[in-house]
Amino acid sequence: MAWSDLAINWTWEPVDKHSTPCYNMPPYEAPMLFAIRSRRRFLTILAYVSLFFTLLVLNSAPAYAEWVAVGVSDSGTTTYADPNTIRRKGNLVTMWYLYDFNTTQTVLKKSYLSSRSQDEYDCTEDRHRALASTSFSGNMGSGKVRASYSIKGKWEPVQPGTMTQALWNVACGKP
Repeated sequence: MAWSDLAINWTWEPVDKHSTPCYNMPPYEAPMLFAIRSRRRFLTILAYVSLFFTLLVLNSAPAYAEWVAVGVSDSGTTTYADPNTIRRKGNLVTMWYLYDFNTTQTVLKKSYLSSRSQDEYDCTEDRHRALASTSFSGNMGSGKVRASYSIKGKWEPVQPGTMTQALWNVACGKP
């Protein structure tokens, strides 16, 4: 028997040229690079990516404190509070505030024009205590850091008619 006799005829002919299509088989879809479906998918993905980057750019603005003027002392020092930093735990509230001085202040041979501090306020017992403070060489918390501390101070009563009372009112939501 020769190899040519073993050759298989690879041509295909349907059994019945007029037979109905078989619906048991899944349809075959040829990959079409420029099909409408592919374009829609691409545009949808492009829209989501564009939305993501737009939100990323809008959200990446620098976070500045929104200082609200609380009052001005007799010496011309303006006190500001940042209501966005108010954090509550029961009757205790923490908040950042800023003293902006007209004249240079000096402590331990270091001069500064503003200080940003965080206090804790007890809204039921009218008292407060210092938590942290940083002094700056420029106004409104700008310039170089001149001094800084972070320690829980002693509880002190809030004296009526003082800037501390005005800050306590802001922190505790009192009029």
